[in-house]
Amino acid sequence: MDDQTMISYAGLSSRARRCLAGMGLRTVGEVRRTPDSALLRQRTLGRRTLQHIRETLGEFIDAEAPTPNIDAQLERKLRSVAAQLVELAELMQLRQQGGAL
Repeated sequence: MDDQTMISYAGLSSRARRCLAGMGLRTVGEVRRTPDSALLRQRTLGRRTLQHIRETLGEFIDAEAPTPNIDAQLERKLRSVAAQLVELAELMQLRQQGGAL
């Protein structure tokens, strides 16, 4: 399977696709370069799902290779979610005060 293949076309289960997408992984190559330890840190990805991913995508290039951008991706997502939460809280406060949206 080509490393540029999108995970949505790789024949993975919907659970595996959701877990990987939640980590910001989009291609087979990104998944292959991500170490087991990083994948297992995803709360909803367990050993069975990891085994399914390996069997479907083939062997990982290097299961213990560092992933340089995973922490940066996580931080960007957290900042985005935090900004959305602040915006929602402000809208809720306006609504409670009877303000127009």
